[in-house]
Amino acid sequence: MSDQFPFVIIPAGTTADKLRQEKPFLYMTILMVASYEDNKIQIMMAKEIWEYLCMHMIIQAEKSLDLLQGLLILIAWFVHQILSSKTASANAS
Repeated sequence: MSDQFPFVIIPAGTTADKLRQEKPFLYMTILMVASYEDNKIQIMMAKEIWEYLCMHMIIQAEKSLDLLQGLLILIAWFVHQILSSKTASANAS
């Protein structure tokens, strides 16, 4: 899915475990977006992501590349969801 999110570069050879350890928020957002075939899992993961984001960004005032990259993926994913739903609605009319 890196073609859809070219602004987040993950070095070749990076394992999922290494990414989870080094950039946990980015890892969670990637898992959520990659779970596009199961809305229930995406909704469950989105709740966890918002809780993580609130804790780290708002309460702890954390500033990190991990949070920035994860937010970029979330924003792109939400925009894609909105555009897809508008396209589906237009085609149904």
